[in-house]
Amino acid sequence: MRATFEGANIKFLKEKKMHGYILDNNKKKKSDPFDKKYFLYDASRDKYRCPENQPVAFMGEHYDKQKKKMIRVYKGESCMSCRSRNNCTKRKDGIRYLKMYPWEDERNATVAKMKTPEAKEIYKLRQQLVEPAIGDIKENQGLRAFLNRGIQGAKINSIWHVRQEI
Repeated sequence: MRATFEGANIKFLKEKKMHGYILDNNKKKKSDPFDKKYFLYDASRDKYRCPENQPVAFMGEHYDKQKKKMIRVYKGESCMSCRSRNNCTKRKDGIRYLKMYPWEDERNATVAKMKTPEAKEIYKLRQQLVEPAIGDIKENQGLRAFLNRGIQGAKINSIWHVRQEI
């Protein structure tokens, strides 16, 4: 099973002191200089600084129903007088908002780690070690999907599949 690039998964690995090598599944083709990863965070003031060095202040928290997570929202304070406003935001009101999801720092650290030569070499081993086993299970043994959800359900499905093969 491939680990997904979710903050909760990365946090879990960190808490267990495990080294996870997970690729970011967000493949943006062009580099945006106003992407939220370029906003610098000041923890003591709970504020960000945009690439134009303008403050982006904490506005509040709310539950995102679609993503099923609590998010923190930050609002640009000087967007109306900023010369890069049209490049930074597409909103009609011209103000930049940042939505920060839980474990954003852990995700950014993993992205940075995966760009290192060491991580690329380790991730390449997956091609030799993991993928052939997954290919065998899917193609030769016909197990393409689990019927039940969760780890316990996957265990039950795999045991059931092995017993049918015997």
